[in-house]
Amino acid sequence: MTKVAYIDGDILPYKVGFATQRTIYVIDVEGEHTCSPLLITRSKVKVNKWLKTNPDLLVSELEYLEEPMQAINTLKLSIQAIVKGSGCNRFKVVLSGDDNFREDVATIQKYKGNRDGSVKPHYWQMLREWIMDKPYCIVSENEEADDVLSKAMMEGHVGCTIDKDLDNTPGFHYNFNKKLRYNINEEEARHHFYMQMLMGDKADHIPKIPGIGPAKAAKVLEGAVSVLDYETAIRPLYRSHYGKDWWDAMEEVGQLLWMRREDGEMWRPIIDKE
Repeated sequence: MTKVAYIDGDILPYKVGFATQRTIYVIDVEGEHTCSPLLITRSKVKVNKWLKTNPDLLVSELEYLEEPMQAINTLKLSIQAIVKGSGCNRFKVVLSGDDNFREDVATIQKYKGNRDGSVKPHYWQMLREWIMDKPYCIVSENEEADDVLSKAMMEGHVGCTIDKDLDNTPGFHYNFNKKLRYNINEEEARHHFYMQMLMGDKADHIPKIPGIGPAKAAKVLEGAVSVLDYETAIRPLYRSHYGKDWWDAMEEVGQLLWMRREDGEMWRPIIDKE
């Protein structure tokens, strides 16, 4: 079978968009505005160092945008680099559609409700539409791009993303930020999923068990092998936090975290309600 690189396209309009716009800081003496300012830099750290010793200096922020075609070229090169890094010759770019079943599942707190949708780079829409116009683009239906990647990975293809959620799925992975190819087996994927069941996902606004970090989660799951082992280990913490609704809460959090391995799949706990 020829492996295909399935690329998480949701990330690219942000990654490339922010790379093609820059904030430039100009420091000068207030009121003088000379053609030879004291400092021109892209580093906010340098600005803060100057202001620490010279708090009366004037700081101006200038936004610089590359030309639209330069942004498109950067996007093309980014896709080419990801495909090459994945070790594949063929590829698909996957975008999330407008509908996502997780929005209906989430009742404890709004799914991705902590994100500011207004924080997008200037070229975000243009770059997304450019991808959508290509024959290699897939737009997910009532699920996320990650779910499409996950299902493809179950068929032996390569999931290309920087999102740690895909570590819940066994198979071939490529992190294109770290330029890292790796393989996750079923046992590792299971452990990662149940770690997330305890720690939640701050980026997606998925609730955690209070007071649980990586070290405590690993301790709770120590020795677990089977799905039943894992669910038996996390049950007391869900009971303690959610009371009589612990099973429903476990099901909800699991459905938000689980990456689909087949069409229409909805995760369910195997442990009994008691």
